[in-house]
Amino acid sequence: MPPQLKSRHHTRYELRKPATKTTQIKNKAQNKDGSITVVYEDDGVGINVEDRSKLFEKGFGKGTGYGLYLIRRTCEIYGWTVEETGEPGKGVRFEFHVPTK
Repeated sequence: MPPQLKSRHHTRYELRKPATKTTQIKNKAQNKDGSITVVYEDDGVGINVEDRSKLFEKGFGKGTGYGLYLIRRTCEIYGWTVEETGEPGKGVRFEFHVPTK
């Protein structure tokens, strides 16, 4: 696992602040096709389809609007990608794609 992935404590903290109605959080990682995919998912309310395109924009959200924006920027600096692929009403699912080559 790349050392940067082990040291992103603030990223893990931001994603572990679950929304209300969350009862379960899952994290997993898999090595596939020259990259590691790290998945965070919960069983909360999820993200509305309309909000998905704005989710990582600076200022968007219920708090300061910087949390997910900074996560995406950090990923970009390291050459990673992050996307939200959950289903509304069934929870969020964030996938981080980390190249290993």
